[in-house]
Amino acid sequence: MDRWDVEITQKELHEIVGEKWKDYEKLLDNCYCGCDRDNHITTIVEYKVFVNDMYDIVLRGHCKKCGWPLYNTELAVSARNMYTAV
Repeated sequence: MDRWDVEITQKELHEIVGEKWKDYEKLLDNCYCGCDRDNHITTIVEYKVFVNDMYDIVLRGHCKKCGWPLYNTELAVSARNMYTAV
């Protein structure tokens, strides 16, 4: 975890994302895993949610297929932009 990152709850994330929650759920199944075995698209599991110093939502968890750690999986839309769009 970067020292500037702040962990948030699923409820807080849902409040930030608002109407775009369905889009957010699609992103969970579309994460890149660069493990040693092979590079593949996967679902992130056992993840925690953070907001970084640039107001990006960052997920940190594991690959569902191989268990490889997935770090700094940033969502395409920042929390600030999603918040102002709601």
